[in-house]
Amino acid sequence: MKDLSLRFYQSAYWCGGLRFKSGSSRVLICPNCGYKFDLTYSRTFSCSGCEYSVLGSCGYAKCPRCGHEFPIK
Repeated sequence: MKDLSLRFYQSAYWCGGLRFKSGSSRVLICPNCGYKFDLTYSRTFSCSGCEYSVLGSCGYAKCPRCGHEFPIK
């Protein structure tokens, strides 16, 4: 079972990420590499070690592809 879920996440990563179906979906474009991603996806995977992502909105987003951190307008 562990191998199956690992393959699922790897395939989702290579296909451009997981798609979230939520009413508050916010799509951002990285100014560094041009990658389009959902803010929820970014906060879940790229900002998982940051205490500000747990406490609330910090005003920044981090690109899941290149790791560039930029302010949200």
